[in-house]
Amino acid sequence: MRPRSQIITHLFLLSFLYHRPSVALSSHANFTALCEDIRHSMIITDPSLAYNPDFVCGRPYAPDRNPSLPIRIPLTECMQKCPGYDPSNRSVLSQWVGPLVGFLLPALAFVISIPRPFRMWRKDDRFAQHGFLGYLWLFVALLLMALDTVIWIIVVFALAGPLIVGALHEAFIDHAVLDVVEELRTGVNARTALTFTFVGSLEPKAGNLSTEISDDIVHSLHAREKLRAMLALLPSYGSRVGLPIVFYLGASAYTLFDAGSKLGDNDTAHAIAFGLWYGVIVIAATVNCSVLGVDNPASLEAIFFEYVSHIPWGPKPWNFYDSLFQPVWLWDRARVFQKWADELGDNLDPRIKSSILSRSWKFVWCIVAAFLISVPCALACYVSYSTPEAGFGCRSVIHLVYATSQIILILGWFYFSDLIHQNIDHGLVYHVGKIAMYCLCGLTVVVGGMFTAIGGTVMQLVGLFRNCICKAALSYLANYDGALVQVAIDTQAHRDSWRYWRAFGITGICVIAGISIVGWCYQVRTRSRCKTLIEQL
Repeated sequence: MRPRSQIITHLFLLSFLYHRPSVALSSHANFTALCEDIRHSMIITDPSLAYNPDFVCGRPYAPDRNPSLPIRIPLTECMQKCPGYDPSNRSVLSQWVGPLVGFLLPALAFVISIPRPFRMWRKDDRFAQHGFLGYLWLFVALLLMALDTVIWIIVVFALAGPLIVGALHEAFIDHAVLDVVEELRTGVNARTALTFTFVGSLEPKAGNLSTEISDDIVHSLHAREKLRAMLALLPSYGSRVGLPIVFYLGASAYTLFDAGSKLGDNDTAHAIAFGLWYGVIVIAATVNCSVLGVDNPASLEAIFFEYVSHIPWGPKPWNFYDSLFQPVWLWDRARVFQKWADELGDNLDPRIKSSILSRSWKFVWCIVAAFLISVPCALACYVSYSTPEAGFGCRSVIHLVYATSQIILILGWFYFSDLIHQNIDHGLVYHVGKIAMYCLCGLTVVVGGMFTAIGGTVMQLVGLFRNCICKAALSYLANYDGALVQVAIDTQAHRDSWRYWRAFGITGICVIAGISIVGWCYQVRTRSRCKTLIEQL
């Protein structure tokens, strides 16, 4: 195979689109056997190497042993002898159990806490059937539920940037509303503003909610009691993400501690990197749990019981909540806030409307969201980058591409949340720009977000990253000159890279813990302020 053809081969290996999957996706590569072949060849050239106890292949790390000597092979020869990948071994737990427990399972606990307006239709009424059909539908429903959860994990991970910036913007609006209410103290505007903080996360037209809050809360003689009840509907920080964060940080700390006994194991290093990368989901869940918006609208119906009893229609089968009132996506709440401002009219203080439309503050939260996304991605990228062979390999590039895609999506959020809400003449330039941004964001979601999130996770678990080009570094794709693949393990370079695992792993744990504490403190303080203001009405 010619070198240029080999370049194309391994590029398509990483994208699952290679035209000869029987070769590129072959799981028959064995780098331990390849190492032994190269070792025997080197012994033939230099017989003295046979008496060196450190000239071995596949020897795991032991603190009382010297590091193994490096054994390298040219990249072209490696791809000829091992054109596929070395699959994860079920008996080697660090190859698949470590990543699975370290980042994939904890993600499940966090994505459940993030509100969403849809779910897969499971036809819950089928559970009332007796006999075989009831058990059969239970099995089908379990499969649908598992698929629904996986899809939601993918959505959250692929769109983490807009989710985070949307939640940050909502938290800012909550803070601005409470500042205004502290000045107003009482009156219709104060009651309207406090009500807006709770129901602003819901669609105002669904169930005619905007009209009902005006009649049943703002102008009610029992407004204070109803607002107090709405505040009590919000789940605590600990019940939503507090306990999952403790387990996540504990598992990360244990993995990092255990890595000290596996210094020559690249799989352990990359498991640490992927655990740091999945910290993005932890940040998204933490920021989301710090806002005052009601996420479960079904519990809100008790406040409007007179109205709900006369509704002739119900929620759609695909709605996540069995309620007339429906939540909106976190990234879409900036638009919904403006709809609420229009619905509430003069009852909503103009300073709150100004905060909703503030372009400067939106840009500030875009920068903050980009920073929150970049930190775990940068830490994960550098751990993979520094793991031998040092350089931008497949894993580090995955982290880099993902961070870039999220920053683009954050800018897309700023573009749409700004133009939609401003009084702009929607001429040809606007529509062309809007179409271009839709295409760019859509391409970014598919290629940058979903491919890196789904593809990167699957390739890490399955072992697709254990191929020649990923071991050598992607910088050699354009030029094979000097490209070598390290096939020995527990070399001095592997042991030296431990300091990066430890330093950046500890940094990542501290960052996630710090963000979690800040989110918890913000939520407690905000709810305390809100409760005090409600009592003063």
